[in-house]
Amino acid sequence: MSKFFHGGHYDDELDTVPSRLGELTLRSRLEQQEQYRNGWRRNLTIAALVVIACVIAALVLR
Repeated sequence: MSKFFHGGHYDDELDTVPSRLGELTLRSRLEQQEQYRNGWRRNLTIAALVVIACVIAALVLR
């Protein structure tokens, strides 16, 4: 079984590297999708607060 030396330690076998690479890219895509969802939630929350503030200001200034 062949192993290679990388970063001061022996890594797993060479044939496991592509499967790990696929796992990392999938994880990266899932994390990126979660960041997009969190960004949309944050933006919608800010927009709702701005609208509420405008309504309150309009009521106060009458």
